[in-house]
Amino acid sequence: MLALRQETALTTTLVRSRRRWYTTGMCGLAVVGASGLLAPSVAVAAPAALPAGCVQGVGTQVTCTFTFTGSAQSFTVPEGITSLAVTATGGRGGNSETVLGGAAAVATGQLTVAAGDALYIQVGGNGGDGDGQAGYNGGGAGGTGASGGGGASDVRTGTGALADRQIVAAGGGGAGDTYIGGAGNLAPTGPAGQAGGGGGGGGGATDVAGGLGGNGGTDPHGSPGEAGVGGAGAGTGGGGGGGWFGGGGGAENYGGGGGGGGSSYAPGGTFSAAGADAVSSVVIRYGAGSGTGSLGNLFGSS
Repeated sequence: MLALRQETALTTTLVRSRRRWYTTGMCGLAVVGASGLLAPSVAVAAPAALPAGCVQGVGTQVTCTFTFTGSAQSFTVPEGITSLAVTATGGRGGNSETVLGGAAAVATGQLTVAAGDALYIQVGGNGGDGDGQAGYNGGGAGGTGASGGGGASDVRTGTGALADRQIVAAGGGGAGDTYIGGAGNLAPTGPAGQAGGGGGGGGGATDVAGGLGGNGGTDPHGSPGEAGVGGAGAGTGGGGGGGWFGGGGGAENYGGGGGGGGSSYAPGGTFSAAGADAVSSVVIRYGAGSGTGSLGNLFGSS
């Protein structure tokens, strides 16, 4: 009997010991095993902040839109970017009641750049409607009761000076009190501006010279356009449009002549006429899908 009680006690001790082993040792092993299956923490690079005014589209394409502010704007080329696609739209010529100002130009081209390059953006203003107000960035002032020329939209490098312009979309000529303003360029044949309407219409600018001032007969002639600046209208003539070269100002000659359109500039690029309701702007695109350089690790990719 004593031997039987000793054997029973030994069996009970072994059972309790096994239970403790399963509830502590095995559970401990199970917890350790589960934690070992968890994915290790991996540091992921945060996406780089986009430049002001820029939005990311599909994939890695980024679009930066600059609209009219009346002053110069800036853009710094991000890391990993070697090329930018630029579309610039100039300012239209002002309207004089039912007489229309000239349409602005659209210039599209590519810019080769490097990370950290500073660009200066000028978005042209529309010419004033019937008040002679010149459009910002090179539009010519209109005469009495006439309209101002539209300013050009452009992208500049270097110090942002006129000589540093790389892509220019011309402005349209302002309407005279009687005749229409000239369009910003003769799309699709080239960058030259159109002459304003009427006998006193200002001449359209070319890629090498400003437009001639309108012939005022025995009255004052309109002012000729210059590099970047449209000529002023005389009498009731419209102002010339801004551009690579500005259009000539109109003059009064059996009615106020329209200002001439400015010329555009985009080496290897394309030119067209902006629609009547187009808004002046400069749009910059970069990254995959924009036909420009790759983004590298801009968005945290390896």
